[in-house]
Amino acid sequence: MSTKLGPTIADLAMETGEKKGEQKGRREGQLAAFREILRESLQDRFGALPKAVLERIENTIDLDILRTARRQVASLKILDDLHL
Repeated sequence: MSTKLGPTIADLAMETGEKKGEQKGRREGQLAAFREILRESLQDRFGALPKAVLERIENTIDLDILRTARRQVASLKILDDLHL
């Protein structure tokens, strides 16, 4: 008869991997949401967006940059002034 004293190394590794996966998934979800909000805000203000702008938004992986860009939308005179 064996008794388990605690989690095995494999159990701990699995748990750590799951947590990292959840964090990555959450971050990807936040990025997707901020990109969508920024795109919609820019489209409301300037109409259809050029492909280059859409690509810049999609290639931005920093949440703070996306947040800052979203706050800029109301004060932008022209789309070229967007900082990403």
